[in-house]
Amino acid sequence: MELKEGEYFIPDGYTVKRIGCTIHVYKPKPRGLIEGDYRCKDCVHYVEGYTSNSRWYKSLVCQMQPKKQSKDGEVLYKAVSKYGKICDNFRLKEKI
Repeated sequence: MELKEGEYFIPDGYTVKRIGCTIHVYKPKPRGLIEGDYRCKDCVHYVEGYTSNSRWYKSLVCQMQPKKQSKDGEVLYKAVSKYGKICDNFRLKEKI
């Protein structure tokens, strides 16, 4: 569809973006989390731990997702993202 020169009404809550020779009108996704939508950072199992044998530095890991044991017998864990989706082992941290 080709637009003619003039003014156009854009409904509230929509955004217009020009890309090349085309105009895109869309409703942006809501920012932030919805109430009751939790992430890994809200879990009691989200702690500092080691992910590899080299152990140069600690990473943020999930205690409920062990990978293997290190050469010294210490448990290594899977690294997780702060905003990763929760798993079946999720337990909400206590609010202070």
